[in-house]
Amino acid sequence: DGHALDYYDRDKNARVTLHHNVFDSTTQRHPRAVFGKVHMYNNVLKNWGAYGVGSSFRAQTLAEGNVFDSSGQYANKALVNQVGVDPEPGFIKAINNLFLGSASGASSGASSVFTPPYQYRCEQASAALESKLLQQAGVEGTDGAITTAFSSGCPAL
Repeated sequence: DGHALDYYDRDKNARVTLHHNVFDSTTQRHPRAVFGKVHMYNNVLKNWGAYGVGSSFRAQTLAEGNVFDSSGQYANKALVNQVGVDPEPGFIKAINNLFLGSASGASSGASSVFTPPYQYRCEQASAALESKLLQQAGVEGTDGAITTAFSSGCPAL
């Protein structure tokens, strides 16, 4: 919407990395990026409402090694590049994600998405990763912290 343009100069500089999170039975915005750059890897998104990940208004989202697990009405909207009445799409580069149930999503404008300027270790998206995160992520995790070594990129499925 026009209101979002009011924040372009500020929000175009946003840089967010999300990893090893669980978003379960929430409606949308896991995340929703507008203008900035988001790198999300090794997250679990389950049973979302309207959409899983939204990238609009020139935002760049790198979605890598995530597990999208849904059979709901909007399962085909795991990754969307335009949200609501936003007049411009965003860009999504989807790499080695796992889609379970009837979940689906794809890259859109992938050549416009940034490459992270840091090293990270991305685990393979799998049912085992989903199970581990459901047990360990968040304040109610039962197995303690998730540790990773540094490398670059997610292994292919």
